[in-house]
Amino acid sequence: MRTDTGPSGEGPQAPPPARRQPLEEAARTPVTEVMTRQVVTVRPELSLDSLIDLMMNRGLSRLPVVDEEGKPIGMVSKTDLVSRRHAEGDTEEAPKLPSAPGVAYRESGFHVHEVPTATVADVMSPAVLSVREDASVAGAAELMAVHHIHGVPVVSPAGKLVGLVSSLDILGWLAGLP
Repeated sequence: MRTDTGPSGEGPQAPPPARRQPLEEAARTPVTEVMTRQVVTVRPELSLDSLIDLMMNRGLSRLPVVDEEGKPIGMVSKTDLVSRRHAEGDTEEAPKLPSAPGVAYRESGFHVHEVPTATVADVMSPAVLSVREDASVAGAAELMAVHHIHGVPVVSPAGKLVGLVSSLDILGWLAGLP
């Protein structure tokens, strides 16, 4: 029989505290228990400059795009912004600036040069994967894993946005965080 020892090799270490029975509990826990209810949304006609300001100022990586009735019609993410511009050849890697001995001036990374009239509709992913508010945490996690996405809108039976559940919401729930 194998027993784990503590960090410095002193005797058997107690097993970690039991958190959750992930599969069983996730299958019966409604997604509404882990989702974010106060969701920032955008409309398709919003300018990309305004979108970028909103995302950067609020620390958001993805936003649902909704119609006038509050129903999701797309998602827009930081990845969408960069991918679209890169595909159109509208990104460049900044050149390395000359440096003096002991001092390095370097602005690295990709820079996106945006067309001033571009809108959210131009870059959003129009296909919306969502879960209903009666879905389970397991169902939401499976949908995100299968489609390689990090968040999905949660909708009412009428299709209106009621929340957003992210992979971090689910990980926090699994870890027993409030």
